[in-house]
Amino acid sequence: MRYQQTRLATLNGVLFSFKENKLTLVATDGRRLAMVEIELEFPRSHEADFIVPTKAVTELQRLLADDGEIKVSMGSGQIAFDLSKTLLVSKLIEGNYPNYRQVIPSEAKERIKLERETFLNSLRRVSLLASDKSHSVKLNFGKNNIDITATTPEVGEAKESIAVAYKGRDFSIAFNPNSSWRRYAH
Repeated sequence: MRYQQTRLATLNGVLFSFKENKLTLVATDGRRLAMVEIELEFPRSHEADFIVPTKAVTELQRLLADDGEIKVSMGSGQIAFDLSKTLLVSKLIEGNYPNYRQVIPSEAKERIKLERETFLNSLRRVSLLASDKSHSVKLNFGKNNIDITATTPEVGEAKESIAVAYKGRDFSIAFNPNSSWRRYAH
């Protein structure tokens, strides 16, 4: 039982991995996984993995300005983020973060480059018609095109198309555009 409680606790945090001159941040809710890698110079002696509670990361995000530096200090199961005028201190979550690399495909067969703002703006407009029941938006990928659609039976359908450089197989995915990823897409 103790192992399961520890494992669940690690999912309530964000993994900060400082290795090989990269900062890798990983978060999951058990169904979705988000990962970002940032090139960062630091001494090899400072390589470390630690798990910061989600609430602390949310507060850090709220405090962060667009520009500026953050000084990160660790010690005795705690982490401190110094944002020049504000100091945020939090306990770290004990345990090992699940092996997130095993759920990320090693080879992506389908890759699509698109204009981020164009995509987000289309997604915002279309999601206005996502039904209250499913909150689902569907992305249909086809030759050189992405169709973004949402339907509410009582109201109607919204659909936008974006031209992209894509020549792979046709496929579709659906997701809830109101989930927490939207906060980080700005």
